[in-house]
Amino acid sequence: MYRPIPWFLPVYMLMPLFAISTACGEPTTKTPDTQPDEDSDPDSDPDSGPDTSPLGALSVADAAGVEGAGTLTVQISLNEAAEEEVAVDYTTTADSALGEADFVSVSGTLTFAPGTLEQDVIIEILDDTTYEEEEQFVVELRDPMNATLGDARGIVTITDDDPAVGLTGRPENLTCLAPPRPVQDTAVNVEDAFPSAPGFSQITKILQVPGDGSRWYVLEKGGRVRAFDTSDPSDVWTFLDFSDQVWTNSEGGLLGMAFTPDFPTTPEVYVNYTGFDDSQRV
Repeated sequence: MYRPIPWFLPVYMLMPLFAISTACGEPTTKTPDTQPDEDSDPDSDPDSGPDTSPLGALSVADAAGVEGAGTLTVQISLNEAAEEEVAVDYTTTADSALGEADFVSVSGTLTFAPGTLEQDVIIEILDDTTYEEEEQFVVELRDPMNATLGDARGIVTITDDDPAVGLTGRPENLTCLAPPRPVQDTAVNVEDAFPSAPGFSQITKILQVPGDGSRWYVLEKGGRVRAFDTSDPSDVWTFLDFSDQVWTNSEGGLLGMAFTPDFPTTPEVYVNYTGFDDSQRV
C-alpha cells in the first residue's frame, strides 16, 4: 500500500522525490538520472553519422591502334576498389582525327560494380585508302558517381596503314634536290630562285634541255616560250612565239613542250597547246 506524504512538507522536498512501492510495502525514493542513455548517444554508434572514407579516382588511359584493325580499346580504371557502385560518363572528342571520317563517335555511361577496377570502351576505327600522317582524338570522362576524376582525358592515336606516295614512297634518289621528308609539322619557305629575272605572264612550265643546265625555257600560257641563261637570268629573250595560234580561254593555252632527243643537233621542239577550236589540241 502507499503511505501518504504529509501535506505540510516543503515543496522543495517533494519535487525530487518519487514514491515507489517496494515488495515489502515500504516506499523508496529515486533521484531522476541526468546522464543520457548510452544507446541514444550517436557518437557511441560506429555505424551512425556521415561516411567520411575517401573516394577512389577514375582515369582513362592513352591508347593507339592501326587504321585497318577495325576497332580500338580504351581502358577506364578505378585506382582502388569501392564498396558501392561507381559510375562515370564518357565521350569522344575530335582532334586531328575526325568523327565519322576517321572513327565512330561514341558516348555513354560506365558502371563499376563493387570491387571492379577496370572497364573497356570499344571504338570503331574507319579505314580508307589514302595515306595520312598519325591522327588523334580524345576520350573524356565526366560526372563521376561515388568516385573522383583522376586523369580524365585519354589521347587516342590512329596510325595509317596505307602505302606512302610521292617523296615518301619513291626509292632513294641521291641526285634529288628535295630535302628529307619532315617528321613533324613544319613551315614552308618560298624563295625566288631567279630574283633578277623579269616577270613572266601565266607560266605553265619551266624546263631545260636534258643534260644541259646552262639555260632555262619558260612557257607562257599565251603561246610564247621565253629563255634565259642560268648565269644571267636578267637577260631574257623570246625563243618561240606562236601566240596568234593559241586559244587561251579557261584552261586552254600553251601547255607543254619537249625537245628532240639530240637537241640542239636537231633543232626541233614539240609543243602541246589548244587552238582556236576549243576541241583542238596540237
